[in-house]
Amino acid sequence: MGIFDFMRKKQLPRVPDHADLLVLLGLVASAKDYAHAFYQKHYVLIDEAIRVIAVIEKHHQGLAKSMRLTKTALPEMTCKVRGLWEATILEDDVRLHLNQEMEVFVSSAARILQDTSCPDLLRQCLWMLSAGALSWAPLS
Repeated sequence: MGIFDFMRKKQLPRVPDHADLLVLLGLVASAKDYAHAFYQKHYVLIDEAIRVIAVIEKHHQGLAKSMRLTKTALPEMTCKVRGLWEATILEDDVRLHLNQEMEVFVSSAARILQDTSCPDLLRQCLWMLSAGALSWAPLS
């Protein structure tokens, strides 16, 4: 820490991209396995996340598997999902399903991230809220 640190421009938090939101989807879905009380409270959203991942898994098993690597550090998990996401060519039905489901999921995910009973693994995603409103940019 230097004497002129106050003069540095503060970096604005980056806006979550599709890969970040897919990691959030995977962590929410995995909450069923690692946070039972939280699952009981938010089972509707968690079960929906599980269904969305199941649709992805039918066409892209590697991507779906990477989204649920809960024993991996968040930056590493996001990097892996981002790499697979960029290499994935989505079929029209998967793209349509993601556009429909993720818009609803993302708005609901903001509420559960703010829940005081949110598990630590999900709490790591709080930076997405500080970056502004969570939103899913439709895939074309």
